Amino acid sequence: MNKLLVWMSGKVTIDVTGAEPELLINRLREKGIAVTHVKRQGGLTLRMTISAPAFFRLPELKRGLGLSVKIVKKKGPLRPFLPVVKRPGLWAGGLFFWLTLYVFSSFVWAIRIYPNGADDRLLMSYLRDFGLNPGTYIRSIDEGQIKEQVLLAMDDLAWVGIYVKGSTVEIKYELLEKAPEIVPVDEPASIYADKQGILTRIDAFKGTAMAKVGDTVEPGDLLVSAKMQAGGKTLLAHSLARIEARVWYDLTGVSAATGMAKEYTGAKTEYLYLLAGRNKIKFMPAPRISYTNYDKLIQTLDFPYAGLPLTLVRETYLEYEAKPFAFSVEEEEARIAAAVEKILQDSMKNGAIVASTWSGSSVPDGIRVNFLAETREEIGETRPYKGE
Repeated sequence: MNKLLVWMSGKVTIDVTGAEPELLINRLREKGIAVTHVKRQGGLTLRMTISAPAFFRLPELKRGLGLSVKIVKKKGPLRPFLPVVKRPGLWAGGLFFWLTLYVFSSFVWAIRIYPNGADDRLLMSYLRDFGLNPGTYIRSIDEGQIKEQVLLAMDDLAWVGIYVKGSTVEIKYELLEKAPEIVPVDEPASIYADKQGILTRIDAFKGTAMAKVGDTVEPGDLLVSAKMQAGGKTLLAHSLARIEARVWYDLTGVSAATGMAKEYTGAKTEYLYLLAGRNKIKFMPAPRISYTNYDKLIQTLDFPYAGLPLTLVRETYLEYEAKPFAFSVEEEEARIAAAVEKILQDSMKNGAIVASTWSGSSVPDGIRVNFLAETREEIGETRPYKGE
C-alpha cells in the first residue's frame, strides 16, 4: 500500500549543487527516503530522483549543508494536484466554493418561459403571485398546485408544464383550441347552404326540409327550417340534418419562375459566450460581422446539473452569396397543384375530392396553375332562427 501511495504521489528529479551534494543523499537515506537515478552533472552538481512527499521535506533536510536545489522534472498521476497538497488554503477555498455553490443552487435563479402564443408577461406575473419567482427555495415549490392555479387564472391555456433544471425553472404550455361557435341545442335553429352546389343528400332529422336532392343551391339558401308542424301546431326546433352536395371549384395558384439560391463562400465567424441567468460572460469581444449576406446559427449547451443556470452559447455566422436561379417549370407546376389541392382538402368540413385536373402555363408574373376539382361534401351551416 505504501508503495502504491508513493507511486501515486509522483516523483521529482532534482539537481543538487554545492561543495558536497553527497551529504544530502546521506541525510535522505538516514531518514529512510529512497534516492534513485543518481548521476553527476558536473563537478559540483548531482542529479537524483526522489518521491514528491520527500521533496516537500527538502527545506528541512538540506538546512546547514550549503546546497541549492533545482527541479528538473516532475512525474506522477497526482502531479497536477501537488500545489493543492502543499497549499491547504486552496483546499479551504475550494471547499468554500462548493459549499457556496450548493447553497445558491438550492434557490431559483431564473425562470424561462417558452413563448407559444399566450401573454407571457401575464403568465410570469401569475407565477410570482403563486410563489414561483427568483429567490424561491426549490424544495418549497409545489408544482401541482401552481399548475392548477395558473390554469384557473388563464382560461386560454390548455396545459402547463413546470420543469426544474438546476437553478432554472422552465415553463412550457399549450394554448386551448377555441371551439367554433355552436348554437345551443335548446334554441331554435335553421340550416343554410354555405356553398354553391347540387344537392346529393338531404336527410332532415329535425326541422322541415326546404330543398330536395338535385336542387342547385347558392350560399345562404335555406335548406332546413326550424319550423315544424305537429298536431296542427307550428313548433320551433333546433334543426338537425345531413346535407351533402356536389361542389365544383375553379382555383388558381401562381408562383415566381425564378428565385434566389444561397451559395456559401466558406467564410465563417464564431462567437462563444456563457449565459449565467440573464448575464452574458464573454470569452472574447463580440465580432463585427462584415458579411452582406449570412446565416446565423445558434448552438446551446445547458449545464443543469452544475446547480447554476449556466448555458454555453456558440454563435456561428456563415457568409453566402445570393444568386438567382430558374425553377424547373414541370416541378414547380406540380408543386403548386399539390399545394392548391391540400388547401382545398383542408377547407372542407367533411368531404372528399372525387375528380380533379390541372394545367400550367407561363405568365409574365411567373408560373400559373389552373386547378379544377369536383367534390362531394357537407354544405350545411346551422344558424339561430331569425323568423324565416
